[in-house]
Amino acid sequence: MTSCLRGLRIVGSYGQAQGRKSLSVLSGCEVRVKLLWVGILTLVFNPGCGGYGSGMGMTPAATPQIAPSSGMYSTPLTVTISDSLPGVVIYVTTDGSMPSLSSPVYHGPFSLTQSGQVKVQAIVSAGGYSSSPVAVATYTLQ
Repeated sequence: MTSCLRGLRIVGSYGQAQGRKSLSVLSGCEVRVKLLWVGILTLVFNPGCGGYGSGMGMTPAATPQIAPSSGMYSTPLTVTISDSLPGVVIYVTTDGSMPSLSSPVYHGPFSLTQSGQVKVQAIVSAGGYSSSPVAVATYTLQ
């Protein structure tokens, strides 16, 4: 507590009070406490971060569309992923793992050539939005 009382810092501004100028003076401890409260209130009322660590905004980007839809198909199967927002980055996985901002970037249609079950998942990252919900398509390939 004594370290909080060492020295005074001027942190206020001048204000008019009955024709006089007043000056707010706070100790270093008071300054730190007030800054802490400002930080806490900022986090409470403006969380900003969301979805997979994008931290770009509170509104999630639109869920990407995976075509064709889940089902049974013959190989090879060409898969296309799209999104309604311009200039987005689409992250995709084909091994069943949850996509993240460190997953491979989707650059265009790709073919699934091996028979068996494949789970394709994708998310979108777009400026001003948090990451989209995960789109999932599960294919049984023959």
